[in-house]
Amino acid sequence: MPDIKIIDEKTDFNKLDIHLLRWDLEINGTPYDVYRINEYYHCIGGKYGNNDYWCCRSDEEPSYKTLKGFNGVAPTWTIEWSQNNYIRNKWGESEVEYTGRYLIKRNGKVFCTGGARDIDYGLAKAQSVLIEIQEYSISFGDKDWQRKVENRKVYYKEEPAIIKNLMHFEDCGYNLWIIPDKECIKQFRRPGYMNGDIADHYDEYKNGLKDDLLTSSIYWFRDEEKKKKKPNKFQLMDLE
Repeated sequence: MPDIKIIDEKTDFNKLDIHLLRWDLEINGTPYDVYRINEYYHCIGGKYGNNDYWCCRSDEEPSYKTLKGFNGVAPTWTIEWSQNNYIRNKWGESEVEYTGRYLIKRNGKVFCTGGARDIDYGLAKAQSVLIEIQEYSISFGDKDWQRKVENRKVYYKEEPAIIKNLMHFEDCGYNLWIIPDKECIKQFRRPGYMNGDIADHYDEYKNGLKDDLLTSSIYWFRDEEKKKKKPNKFQLMDLE
């Protein structure tokens, strides 16, 4: 079993094997940086086992005065549930109905939301979404996750596209503004099932679409090299 090894005024920081992690840590709204200092275990057991994770405020240099042993989580995730009654007027009569909504927050900021009438179903749904977030193609726990999303080349409904902007709304979380990749296609195709007014509405947005951050319509990994390589005689060409 390794020994506890505390950082103090005698520690020579020039000899430390120290690595800055990308974890997005906030404490009471203040950003912190998380470091891993090899073999400097401040505690043993718990979430991180032989724990050599340390942290200090992002505006401070790591030193024996600023570093604190880290045994927390980064970022923090919160699920909130709300339910409201409302009056619905229909066919000249009034009746009281209700609706419910869950919020998933990341470091205290709304990340995404969804509707459900009953609390049991709503919380179960929120939990399943949180699992999806943890296993998503983008590492939402990193400080720079937004940079990995904006201007990213993706496939949107199997068409080459670019995520032009990542938009945040305080009440509902993150949305994407997605545009066709003009180097590959002129505009998004209209789905065949759309007609009439729905089709007209879609045509207004054929050069740009808003969708949820967690939309299932996006494939995040566009293989640019595949387009550059010429297929051999045993390969089928990709249809544009």
